[in-house]
Amino acid sequence: MEELQETPQLFSCLNTCGNTSGSASISGDFLICNTNETYTLNNVQSGANISWSKSNNLTYLSGQATTSYQVKPTTTSTFGVAWVEASISGIGCDNIVIRKEIQLSKFSTSDMSVSGTPGVCPGNWYTYYSNVPGGHQAGYTYQWIKPANWTIQSQGQNYITLSVPQYSQPDYGTVSARVNNGCGGWSNYSGLTVYPGYGCGGSGYYSYSVYPNPTSGILTIEAIREEVPEASVLTGSEENALAESVEIEEFDYALYDMVGSPVRIGQSSDLRSSIDTSGFKKGMYHLRIVHKGQEETRTVIVE
Repeated sequence: MEELQETPQLFSCLNTCGNTSGSASISGDFLICNTNETYTLNNVQSGANISWSKSNNLTYLSGQATTSYQVKPTTTSTFGVAWVEASISGIGCDNIVIRKEIQLSKFSTSDMSVSGTPGVCPGNWYTYYSNVPGGHQAGYTYQWIKPANWTIQSQGQNYITLSVPQYSQPDYGTVSARVNNGCGGWSNYSGLTVYPGYGCGGSGYYSYSVYPNPTSGILTIEAIREEVPEASVLTGSEENALAESVEIEEFDYALYDMVGSPVRIGQSSDLRSSIDTSGFKKGMYHLRIVHKGQEETRTVIVE
């Protein structure tokens, strides 16, 4: 297993010669697969007092009061987060406590999470991350569950990028992941609930029309003013915000291919722009629109 070094904690400790010691840390494997494991306390002055402690899901084997502390999981079915802790004192030292987090066997769902955008808009792409104790490590594998009619655009080590349908009613529910860390099998699924986002119509009181889509020729991008509330029903601050939101301001756009390379970048004129796609390779493209400090993403198909 790959070894993770504990973040050093600095402490000053004068010995009889008046010298200052360096930093102390605990080294040893982050992941224990039902085996004995030794944790080593590094950079400790000779003669210092050392006292070890541990979480209840570990069994002590040997090494109390030394720099090498050996433990194992309490049972062969134990899994989840554990820890060992070293307390250092003596020879003029302040008492220093250093802890190292440990993962026992497979991940517990309560220790996992999925992060990303919960409120989504049709036609946009979103990236979700599976978060596990200690972070992603080489050799971890992931399985994902997504709303039925969402499309996988890309998948990496611990993340997935999904697109929400633009021309049909999106399904909602959860984006969930389970993880196999090579030790004890798959975890249970942990997920994030996704739902219709607020303000999907665009930036302030603007929405965007991208047509024809799919296309094999001229693609038009147009910002359209939405119907706005009557001023009589607005407060002074709301009226000022409304005036700013409907004030004409051109939008910027960028069209990216599937590997993320920009194929066209530009700015609208009179809230409208056109892209000639006749020379583009057939496939799916990612259109990013930035307007009034807000961003919207659309999927474009070139046939």
